[in-house]
Amino acid sequence: MKKIFFGVFCLFTVVSVFGIDSFFAGVGNELNGNSYNNMVISVDLTLGLDVNSFFCVAAKSSFHNDLNNVNVIEPRLLLRTYLSTGRVRPFIQTEGGCVIISIYDETHFMISAGLTTGCRFNFSRFIYLEPAFRLGYPYLWGAGVTAGLRFAKEK
Repeated sequence: MKKIFFGVFCLFTVVSVFGIDSFFAGVGNELNGNSYNNMVISVDLTLGLDVNSFFCVAAKSSFHNDLNNVNVIEPRLLLRTYLSTGRVRPFIQTEGGCVIISIYDETHFMISAGLTTGCRFNFSRFIYLEPAFRLGYPYLWGAGVTAGLRFAKEK
């Protein structure tokens, strides 16, 4: 329990000292075209920093499975621009990383790149919800929702 309190204390210290607007962590779900002939279900984990009111840097990792024989791990970095401030914040982001695909016991490595548009709904200083739609390579398309916690400065 002491480690958790120490971790939360460190997050608030980093946010306060370095002038970062917020740190956030989220878990999401997505349907995408990362399969030969079906949609794929994925689970996502996101960790990021809102550097200021309009710019965000984040790391996201996804695990996709088509419930048959395609498994995909997709770690990537995100650069996001918010189009407005406030509780409802539409955004555009670029993302890039790698994709590790396992199909019928064969493993393939590929580069991943794409564009995402969505909207962040800040329900409080601590809770957010983000529906988003993305286009890119090799997944073609994706649509999902992420919910998470924010550790934001008081304004």
